[in-house]
Amino acid sequence: MKRILINIVVLIAGLSGGWYAHVRFGNWPYSDLQWKFVEAVRSGDITEMERLYQKGARTGIGVYYPGAGEGGSPPILAAAEAGQPAAVKWLLDHGEDPSFGVSDTCPLYEAKARAREAEKTIEILKSHGATSPHK
Repeated sequence: MKRILINIVVLIAGLSGGWYAHVRFGNWPYSDLQWKFVEAVRSGDITEMERLYQKGARTGIGVYYPGAGEGGSPPILAAAEAGQPAAVKWLLDHGEDPSFGVSDTCPLYEAKARAREAEKTIEILKSHGATSPHK
């Protein structure tokens, strides 16, 4: 009887673990592909984005990739954080939601934060005498 109970507990634990892994890591077989896709998004490499998209990389809500957070994150958020307007446009053309946010952020907020950081950087450089021959 004790052995049957142990087998039942092991079976339930195994099934529960498999269910959790399926829910949490639902696109795990594609994680390397998805990671490469988000890296292409962050660098603004449209050709690589298109190539990986054709191979199965996903856009949209709940995409998992390193740094995406617990519930996943849309790649457009990564594009906005990285300041990649061409990637943002490509993602919008491929169905991303321009207003979708996760936790306490959204693409527009990230783009504005990026602009503020750039302005601060410019001010620091100017305050230390930086000049540019480029207009």
